[in-house]
Amino acid sequence: MSFTDHDYITIPEKVDEQLAEIASKQTEGNKDTRDFDTDNYEKANYKGLCGEWVFSAYYGVQFEPEIAKADDNYDFELEHIPSGTIGKVDVKCIEFEGGDLLVRAWKELTASHYFLTEKRNRDVGLIGVATRDMVDNAKIYPEGVYSPVKVRRVPRDKLIPTMHPKNMKGVN
Repeated sequence: MSFTDHDYITIPEKVDEQLAEIASKQTEGNKDTRDFDTDNYEKANYKGLCGEWVFSAYYGVQFEPEIAKADDNYDFELEHIPSGTIGKVDVKCIEFEGGDLLVRAWKELTASHYFLTEKRNRDVGLIGVATRDMVDNAKIYPEGVYSPVKVRRVPRDKLIPTMHPKNMKGVN
């Protein structure tokens, strides 16, 4: 599937600027990149905020970037998500077409669902979702294979298609 096969949202320019500013403020004084798959902590944070903003806009949930849940390894808590269960959501965002869902292997899996988003400039596509079991059972790859850090990889073609909000009971 290509980027255009999925629902996507264009981040308004003003919101994009705000997200970049938030990412910059959140990363001030925290330049330790061991936890990220990039040497640019601010860029990784910005990319993540973009994915989270689009997820929140698409599913109609509150986006609170000032409340960082990074230590808890999830981004949102929802009452009803695609499988119909109550749970936590972790949103991952990539910037290259065709990429897979990668989750850091040494982090505790606290989310019940992991959403993959794909960013192209200000357009962000909702690619698919994996359950915690899918991520937990995913093959672990060592540093340098898919990422500079050790990751669990769920292939893109194994992801559950994202569900449109109108079909998700209780989200809106």
